Amino acid sequence: MPIVTNADRMPRTAHLATKQAEDRTIEKAIAILATRLSHRDTLSTPDAVHQFLRLQAAGLNHEVFAVMFLDPQRRLIAYEPMFRGTLTEMSVYPREIVRRALELGAHALILHHNHPAGPCTPTPQDLTATHLIRAALGLVGVQVEDHVITSEDGAASMADQGLL
Repeated sequence: MPIVTNADRMPRTAHLATKQAEDRTIEKAIAILATRLSHRDTLSTPDAVHQFLRLQAAGLNHEVFAVMFLDPQRRLIAYEPMFRGTLTEMSVYPREIVRRALELGAHALILHHNHPAGPCTPTPQDLTATHLIRAALGLVGVQVEDHVITSEDGAASMADQGLL
């Protein structure tokens, strides 16, 4: 017997209106978190960063690779989605990340991407891309603080796992 939810019982227009209202709420939450992160002295709580990143990728059905650019005090300069992929794969170009980091005068950054189709466990491709990006940025004196992978399951920090 199939499970029927309230969403299944809603007329299509009501379901669409509910989704639009939820999307507006998510956008407001992202704006609030971005303001808080940019006005902090430092990004001292990983949980706040993980929540911010999870909200950025919430509901996406494709992979997105983004970067949090940080100043020397670890304040947020900008959060920018840089590459878009498919449900399970994406191409990332270290040269473009280096170029943008230099344009913004970033001292450090946090890499972020989502896994819409699975757990937030780093894949071998994720590890390879991270090491290539880190090496390229190291040549111009920009540090990679972390690479956070988010999914519906939560957030995984490569730094916390000793993978950087």
